[in-house]
Amino acid sequence: GFSSIESFILTGQVQQQNLFGNGQSLSLQLQLSGIRQLVQLQFLEPYFFDTQWSFGFDVFKTVRQLSFFTRDSTGGSLTFGHPLGDYRLRLFAQFRADYVQIGAATAGLFGNVPTGQVQQLFPQLPLQNLFRAGLTNTLRLTLTWDGRNNRLFPTEGFYASWSTEISDEYLGSERNNTFIRHGLDVRAYYPIIENVIFRARADWGLVTSRLPTGVPVYERYFLGGVFSVRGFPLNSLGPRLGIARDRDPNVVPSSRGVPIGGNMQFFYNLEIEFPIVQEVGIRGVVFTDGGNAWNLNGQYCDGPPSGVGASANDPCQFQPWDLRTSWGFGIRWVSPLGPLRFEWGIPFQRNQALGEQEIDFQFTIGNFF
Repeated sequence: GFSSIESFILTGQVQQQNLFGNGQSLSLQLQLSGIRQLVQLQFLEPYFFDTQWSFGFDVFKTVRQLSFFTRDSTGGSLTFGHPLGDYRLRLFAQFRADYVQIGAATAGLFGNVPTGQVQQLFPQLPLQNLFRAGLTNTLRLTLTWDGRNNRLFPTEGFYASWSTEISDEYLGSERNNTFIRHGLDVRAYYPIIENVIFRARADWGLVTSRLPTGVPVYERYFLGGVFSVRGFPLNSLGPRLGIARDRDPNVVPSSRGVPIGGNMQFFYNLEIEFPIVQEVGIRGVVFTDGGNAWNLNGQYCDGPPSGVGASANDPCQFQPWDLRTSWGFGIRWVSPLGPLRFEWGIPFQRNQALGEQEIDFQFTIGNFF
């Protein structure tokens, strides 16, 4: 396949349903693209020992490029789930072990800066403690309510999920990778008239650490792009730090600042989807999005500003109402290869210093929400 974000995408999956005659599934998945590589083996037992408990495990190897660094992760997880009275209400408990390595990207928001020079920039910033690697073991509890009429292509219903995730040395994590994360995801679907669907989503997250070094960069929030706030470049929203020009005159500085991710995020999506050629699964969409990420760690205020002149990117200003917003339109097709999305996002107020375009076109494969 092809995506405007990931360039060419190679995807392969082998899946065995009803593996032992009781609904178990086993799958092996491979994905290769310009910014992501994934190998994952998954197993799911929906009725663990003939009870209402579900059990699943997976092992994985992923490499993902985020802005100006690369996250290389190897690990696995164990997950148990159980309904709470109503079948739509479920509680999940997951233990995840993840060994993470952080490297520098070769370009991205730094422009054509060689990898070696990018690595030289890290210690010049007051965020060098962000770039920590090692073992991260987490325990996550998730409570979900799923009242949608279809999990893949919902047209009516409501979905909500609350999760709390803890990483601590008592769970086996390296001390520098200590954090706690909370998340809330709410989605609603309402049929306006036949085959015309209103969809709404709101997503909030908060991650903090009791350590003075703060939260590792790979656990922070990066927003923007076709998966969160359309109309903006991928992972471009949120706080940024500038690079001090006078500390190393031999290094080409970035005039756009360095995106460091946020401790807190919020974004929303509102859209109306309507048929164009219903018989072959071609539909249109109009939407409006908004969101941002905010830094809550004061030690990163010691560095130079990014120079983009926007409070929405200031790591020292926490203004929850300072959202980046957009509107747009698109075409969706449920093809034999899977759902295809062609979408044009238009910022209500673009920041040209960050390279934001008047119209941002993005194409990808898969559902949105």
